[in-house]
Amino acid sequence: MTDRPKIKGNPLLVTVYLLVLCYIVGEFVIPKYPLLYPIHLIGILGLIISLFFFFSGFNIFTSYEENPAPTSPSRLPELWKIKDTSHFQKLKTCLNVKKQMKGK
Repeated sequence: MTDRPKIKGNPLLVTVYLLVLCYIVGEFVIPKYPLLYPIHLIGILGLIISLFFFFSGFNIFTSYEENPAPTSPSRLPELWKIKDTSHFQKLKTCLNVKKQMKGK
């Protein structure tokens, strides 16, 4: 007596038949383009809506006569000049710059 699995049918044929069935369903029953079209449409509408929110927010910002350019000088170029690679030293310098800016 042999110890073989008691499987009815050939697993290779079952797998091939399922692959062919999935291909037929995916290609002909559920067409590709009508499913992708709503997804692309939602993406384009989201882009248009986000641009609308950006420009309406900018209009509100300028309606209060705010200047979008920063009025205080930036100390960032000084931070880029730090040659020491120690993270503690860089953090210490950043905190010193913040304290100096608050003092002005």
